[in-house]
Amino acid sequence: TKVYGALILTSEATFLKAGGPEKFKYRRLGKARVKGKQEPVVVIDILDGQSDFWLDVYLETKADFEMALTHYEAKEFKEAGILFERVLDINLSDVAARFYLQKSLYYKTHGLPDDWDGSETV
Repeated sequence: TKVYGALILTSEATFLKAGGPEKFKYRRLGKARVKGKQEPVVVIDILDGQSDFWLDVYLETKADFEMALTHYEAKEFKEAGILFERVLDINLSDVAARFYLQKSLYYKTHGLPDDWDGSETV
C-alpha cells in the first residue's frame, strides 16, 4: 500500500470474486509483480473506507487516472504524463499518480529496460 498510497489493495482476481464493480468503488492501479508470483497481477485500489470527501476526489479523477495508466502501459509516456498531471492538479496527494508520473518522465527521458512489460515490482 505504501507504493500506491492506498488504504486497501487487492488483486483483480480477488476483487472479482468478492463482488467486483457491483459491490465496491475502486480504481485500477496497473500491473505489479509481487513476492512469490511469477506473472504480474492487476492491482485494484478499493476506495470504500475513504472519507466522503476523499472518495469523491478519487472518483472525480478515476477516468483520467485509468486513461493515463492505459497510455503508460502502451509506452505512451507523454500522454500518460499529461493525464497524471491533470489528476495531481485535482488531488495533489495522489501517491499513485505521482509514482506513475515520475516513472513516465523517467522512461520518456531514459528509455525502457529490454524486459519491460508495463508492470512494477513491489
